[in-house]
Amino acid sequence: MIRIKTLTQRHLDKHLRGVPAGTADANSDYSDRRLMQKAIKYVAMSFVFVVAITVVSMGVNWASTGFEKLFTYKHNALKADLEASIHNSFTEVAPSASAKQENSAQEATALPMLTGPPLVSPSPSNFIKKPPQEPLAQMSVKITPEEQTVLVKKNEEKKLPIASLTKLMTALVVLENIDLNQQVIITKEAVAQEGEQGGLKLGQVLSVRALLYIMLIDSSNRAAYQLAEVLGIDQFIVTMNVEAQKLGLYNTRFSDATGLDKDSYSTAADLVKLSRYLFEKYPLFKEIIGLKEYSLYLSDGTFHHTLKNTNQLLGSRHIIGGKTGFTEAALGCFMVFQTPNESEPEKYVINIILGSEDRFGDMEKLIQNHSN
Repeated sequence: MIRIKTLTQRHLDKHLRGVPAGTADANSDYSDRRLMQKAIKYVAMSFVFVVAITVVSMGVNWASTGFEKLFTYKHNALKADLEASIHNSFTEVAPSASAKQENSAQEATALPMLTGPPLVSPSPSNFIKKPPQEPLAQMSVKITPEEQTVLVKKNEEKKLPIASLTKLMTALVVLENIDLNQQVIITKEAVAQEGEQGGLKLGQVLSVRALLYIMLIDSSNRAAYQLAEVLGIDQFIVTMNVEAQKLGLYNTRFSDATGLDKDSYSTAADLVKLSRYLFEKYPLFKEIIGLKEYSLYLSDGTFHHTLKNTNQLLGSRHIIGGKTGFTEAALGCFMVFQTPNESEPEKYVINIILGSEDRFGDMEKLIQNHSN
């Protein structure tokens, strides 16, 4: 009864205001529903937004953690490999069975997800340089007017290639068979020889004497070949071997005048004999090999260049002269003369090194050895 009365009263009031009955109630209900829908929509959108932000944040965090683990693993693996390589470089002890098992276990537990080329351990040779081997042959002999005394010897009778020590015999053949004042024109065959020592050019004119200086100081292959051409290459080589037999160099054979041919060979003992003969019989030879530098002139008086001796030990340790040599086949070869007592120049020492990886260092060791 109360509700009927209320509704009747509301109809009456709206009728009196000129508003049709039921219109206000309908509008009020419609507004309430619209408001409720908007509220639900905003709540749903907020929820979706929060969920999306959460998912993205979790994804970024997961990816970051995954990459960090991956790079940490690779870094640790590389570091472990490097440390192991360095350790192995300084120890030559073979790995034990337990160490091998440990390495196998580490490989078995490696992450299967990692792919690509394996990490390469640095070679021990990058950390440790092997010391050079000892010379293949060496000999030191003390010479006096009365006697000859062997101070040091090693494989002194072993036949070995001797590189530019061949030029000792080339010098002997020139000194005994060719006029030193003879003028020579440099040929294309001489210029074609390996090495630019001496700076010889096609068509230049020099004396035999000048070529001898170039050959013994600069160790020029071109000068040696040009000197051989004076007699003719074949005849010159024949003469070299004849001279070797005269001197009793029975373990020596020459196949060229330069020392480039690996078929030429000699021994430390034979080279001592050859060096002594040149040193004592030919003052010019002794003079040339004792020069650190020499100003060279062409036959027309034009300055050519300054020759610089290849003997780096000249002037030290009482060394008064010598001859160097090197080829891939012969390695380093070296002969020096010493006069331990300057007041007694007739007493001297001949030192020979053959097959050396460090000819100057090995020569210093040889001299130190017999000087003690």
